[in-house]
Amino acid sequence: MRKILLSILIILSLNSFGQQKVWSGDTTYWYNYQMYENKKIGLEELSKSSFPLVMRITSLNTVTNIWTEDGKKFNGSQIIFTSSSEDNPAKCKYFYKKEIIGEDTAQLIKQFLENYKIVEMPPQDSIKGWGNGFDGTIYLIEYSTPKSYSFKSYCSPTAFPEIPEAVSISNFIKNIEGLLMQNQKLEKFIMSLPKDKSYRFGNAWTKTMSNSKSKIKK
Repeated sequence: MRKILLSILIILSLNSFGQQKVWSGDTTYWYNYQMYENKKIGLEELSKSSFPLVMRITSLNTVTNIWTEDGKKFNGSQIIFTSSSEDNPAKCKYFYKKEIIGEDTAQLIKQFLENYKIVEMPPQDSIKGWGNGFDGTIYLIEYSTPKSYSFKSYCSPTAFPEIPEAVSISNFIKNIEGLLMQNQKLEKFIMSLPKDKSYRFGNAWTKTMSNSKSKIKK
């Protein structure tokens, strides 16, 4: 009986080990930072996904997700979010709005991923000449399959037009922002929040005014 139980435990352990994903990319500072923000806006961890493929692109105010459950049809969602500026950081509030991305649009985003070879893109610190830039814009790209999980961060790609990889990331993000009208939707969303408050708007802060106008400050 003991031998049988031992055999079962060994099999279960091997199965569990075999199901562990291989992690790659930058899973230190920006990973920990984004996991904190994800909890604030109700996002699940992609590393735990069992879907055949899931991609997530995160900027300072937007999260774009696309995924497939059957390897053929793609679905998607977009989250517009911000946080308030408070004297006490512990009282900082998060606001977000989620919308579904249609199948055709999700398929187009998948095509962008392939056109710009985003999945194969090396981490930023492996790309010669790519520093931290100056505008503080960070793009985070996650990729998950049943066997692997990747988290990569790219800082200020527009600041390095001489680097092919930076140009690819810039064009990729520009296509998504235009396709999903992210900048327009972000501005509209922030203007719908409580007035006379400051909210994160890209790498700056914008203060909503009671007369429905806003003022951006660095």
